[in-house]
Amino acid sequence: MCYCLQKIGRLLCREVEEEEFVVDFEKAMWKALRYVFGEDAKIHGCAFHWGQAVWRQVQVYNFSMCFPVIY
Repeated sequence: MCYCLQKIGRLLCREVEEEEFVVDFEKAMWKALRYVFGEDAKIHGCAFHWGQAVWRQVQVYNFSMCFPVIY
C-alpha cells in the first residue's frame, strides 16, 4: 500500500502533499497513509463504508430481523 501511494506521487511528477483523506475502513490503508504522510495526516472513514460495516455486524449477530424490509 505504501509503495502504491509513493508511486502515484512519482507518476504525478510531484510530491503528494495532501493532509486530509477519506478512505475505507481498511487498517492497511490507514497505516500506509500515516507512514507516507506522517502521523499528523487527518484520516476519516467513508460514511458509506461505515454503514456497510455496521450492517455486516448486525447480520453477524442476527439482529437483522429487528429491521423491517423496505421494498
